[in-house]
Amino acid sequence: MINDFIESENLIIKLYQYGLFKRKEILEEDSKNELFSKIFNLLPKIDTIICNSLFDYTIDRISYLDLAILRLATYHLLLKTKSDNSIFNEAIELTKSYSDSGDDKQKNFNHSLLNRIKETIKNAYNN
Repeated sequence: MINDFIESENLIIKLYQYGLFKRKEILEEDSKNELFSKIFNLLPKIDTIICNSLFDYTIDRISYLDLAILRLATYHLLLKTKSDNSIFNEAIELTKSYSDSGDDKQKNFNHSLLNRIKETIKNAYNN
């Protein structure tokens, strides 16, 4: 479980760097990481799911760090690589560790959005 969290932290860093700098070199630097490559290849689909789950909000208003967390969680929800509870818990812990300023606003936003993402995936892909 700890190794999964550390791997998720590393993926968040890569997704954050890609979101911030939009440099393909980031993908090339981490080409050995098969999971990052899979997520990167699905980013258009993942971002569409996130966009379709937003209400009175746009994806470009989400911080790069939170977007990285949401992209990773959406990937796992889409491909059902982990249980939903595990995905939610990991995303919320990452948010609390790296994004939330102590007032729980970001944690609550991400949690609410993850619930809508889960419903979007369920409705769109009949999962």
